[in-house]
Amino acid sequence: MQDLLHCEVPNYGRSIEELAGALLMSVSSLKRKLAQLDSNFQHIKNSERFNRAIQLLDDERMTLDNIADTLGYNNSSNFSVVFKGWTGYSTTQYLNKK
Repeated sequence: MQDLLHCEVPNYGRSIEELAGALLMSVSSLKRKLAQLDSNFQHIKNSERFNRAIQLLDDERMTLDNIADTLGYNNSSNFSVVFKGWTGYSTTQYLNKK
């Protein structure tokens, strides 16, 4: 189940209703399955976004605007705030640490 979720979630704008439909289950069934895995939709979505953000930040061809857009954020400022919350580092600090 987790592998299937991780394949489906990367469409970052997808709602839980859309994900449940893609998995051919009801929203309540999906929520129940996630609870059994000690998780929830937002946690998995954030985890996938974080992992993808690290990959994209490591790609020197990507700008912060491109990364924010790819991950479904309105702008690079919003992405940077979220990234700092995840890591404790600004995107600039992270890039300088590499």
